[in-house]
Amino acid sequence: MNEAQVWMLTTALSAVMLSIPTLFVRVLRSEIGSVRSEIGSVRSEIQRVEQVLSAKFDHLDRDVRVIARKVFGDDPH
Repeated sequence: MNEAQVWMLTTALSAVMLSIPTLFVRVLRSEIGSVRSEIGSVRSEIQRVEQVLSAKFDHLDRDVRVIARKVFGDDPH
C-alpha cells in the first residue's frame, strides 16, 4: 500500500470509530426520552386511579358513618 492509501484507510477508520459512539449516544438519548414519556403517562394514570379510589372511599366512609349512626345511635365523632 502506498502512502495515500494508508492515509485514506486511517481517515476512514477514524471516521467510523468516532461515529459509532456518536450514534450510540443519540440512540441512548432517544431511549431515555421515550422512557421519561412513559413514566409521565404512568404517573398521570396513577393520579387518575388515586382520584377515582379517593372518591369511592369518600362514599364508603360516608356510608359507614350512616350505618354506625343507625347501629350505635349516634355519630362516633
